[in-house]
Amino acid sequence: MSLSFVVNGKVYQVKSLLGQGGFSTVYETTDGYALKCIAATKKDYTQEEIYRFYLIEKLALLALRSKYVVQIFNSGRNETHYFLVLEKFGKSLDDYLESKGFLEEQIVALFKKCLESLRHIHRQGYVHRDINLLNILLENGEVRITDFGFCQPIYEIQSRLEWDQEFLHGMIGYVAPEVLEVPEYDHFKRDIFGLGRSFYRILTLGSIPFQLDQPIPPLEHVACMGNPKIFQIVNKMIALNPINRYGMVDEILVDCN
Repeated sequence: MSLSFVVNGKVYQVKSLLGQGGFSTVYETTDGYALKCIAATKKDYTQEEIYRFYLIEKLALLALRSKYVVQIFNSGRNETHYFLVLEKFGKSLDDYLESKGFLEEQIVALFKKCLESLRHIHRQGYVHRDINLLNILLENGEVRITDFGFCQPIYEIQSRLEWDQEFLHGMIGYVAPEVLEVPEYDHFKRDIFGLGRSFYRILTLGSIPFQLDQPIPPLEHVACMGNPKIFQIVNKMIALNPINRYGMVDEILVDCN
């Protein structure tokens, strides 16, 4: 029997599995959507916490509607799952890197597209907090950022500080070191670090492993593609000391020109 889900009274028939993570499973539906199914119960998390992740992502996607983030079309829940019906868009940068990589001439344009997408999120008053290659999608030269379950409106950061400290949001290797060390930090710089680490991985073809809170070689010594200008920019994005890191995406875009 084929798999299907009912979301807000509409039936979505599953065509194939797109991906699976710690909190959710994403399916492609026969009518061309990406259906994100979030289990309502998970070991080590309360139902209230899981609901918060779902609600945060839903509200963020509604607030951030643009060409820079995946679109949301429907949402709902049943006894066992929360559902987000999303735009199916391209493949992740991680998929591209693992399959065929990127051409030298694509890098600068792709870098700027990613920066513009992150700038949009920040300008709308949100921080993503889980920027990595899996959460950046690419199709026909256009970029969308996805997976907003860990994001937060800037105005809520202080009120959520105690709750945030209970969780390590983000993928190890892409999380800025200060997140692990101090309760208060610059969340824009955190996202910038994650995007910088993503492009470090692209420029080195994934050849340098990331270790928690450990320095990695400067790009000019290990990169397989790119140019001195982008090496300098990415090195500054991933500075372990946040004082030496870019503070705003606009600063990076200025240096790209």
